Amino acid sequence: MTGSVNLGGLLREGCSSIGLKINEEQISQYLRYLELVQEWNKKVNLTSIVDEKEIIIKHFIDSLMGAPLLEKQGRLVDVGSGAGFPGLVLKIFYPEMEVYLVESVKKKARFLEKAVLALDLKGVRVLSLRAEEMGRDISFRESFESAVCRAVSELAVIAEYCLPLVKVGGYFVAYKGEMVEEELSRSAWALRCLGGEVDSVRKGKLPFLGDGRTLVQIKKICSCPEKYPRRPGIPAKRPLKD
Repeated sequence: MTGSVNLGGLLREGCSSIGLKINEEQISQYLRYLELVQEWNKKVNLTSIVDEKEIIIKHFIDSLMGAPLLEKQGRLVDVGSGAGFPGLVLKIFYPEMEVYLVESVKKKARFLEKAVLALDLKGVRVLSLRAEEMGRDISFRESFESAVCRAVSELAVIAEYCLPLVKVGGYFVAYKGEMVEEELSRSAWALRCLGGEVDSVRKGKLPFLGDGRTLVQIKKICSCPEKYPRRPGIPAKRPLKD
């Protein structure tokens, strides 16, 4: 009980330090989610971080740093969701948001399905497929107000996964580390090709640890050419560049 109280306090304090407020129901959901991650991580490689406080800070709070940039009543897609970071974390914070969690690794997708059921979340869909395939599906292409991605891949790569899914006028938010200037420069041509442009670059510090974080918000200013995304695997092997 004491541990739960301490973890709940950590969640509340971490959220407060980034300008967010969470209620008791959300705290309970996050703590249940934490239990599920720890339980499943014993059999499926969800995260290399195993300490419960570190999961809260490095996954939950980190994911929530992007919340102020998102439309809370919109339709959001999380590409390469893994254990649900940031998409499932954001869904708990914005319960009215319609969220699609895209994860090509079937075991991880199965975890997401179980977590959604265990947390009794409505308006969440788990899709076990490649982002390149989803981006060519007319039922998904340019249909989301927002896309998020927390993957470590180069910005040009994840932009090719995400921007084809975003409506014109919508936003793609990339979660990045502290140093992004060179990566932004390398990705500028790719973003233009995909119909996007950098709208804002917001830097911050991860609460309690002080690690640098950057949120790159990219606005979809025109439709993505039909040839993008390219075939599965090609964006990662041959990132777009001029």
